[in-house]
Amino acid sequence: MQFLKLNNSLRILCIRLILKEIKLKMSKRKKTKVELLIDVLRDGAWHLGDELAIKVGYPFADAINKARTLGYEIETAWAGVGRKHKYRLIAV
Repeated sequence: MQFLKLNNSLRILCIRLILKEIKLKMSKRKKTKVELLIDVLRDGAWHLGDELAIKVGYPFADAINKARTLGYEIETAWAGVGRKHKYRLIAV
């Protein structure tokens, strides 16, 4: 209620300060596993599952599935080392 009693210039200043604080909080938020995954795969190179487990977190299969539903084309192939897979981002 007190906000409405302020003159227009003070209201605008308050709104700007609130928006600045929101922007600051948003920039400090933790990245999702999907965002971390895309950050790693963005270079288009092959990445082993072990690397993704370290950089994205284990398990990361759900992040791959969510990224695919968001339209990211992620290729999966055998790495040829034991029973490991490798992954790369083909297209967005």
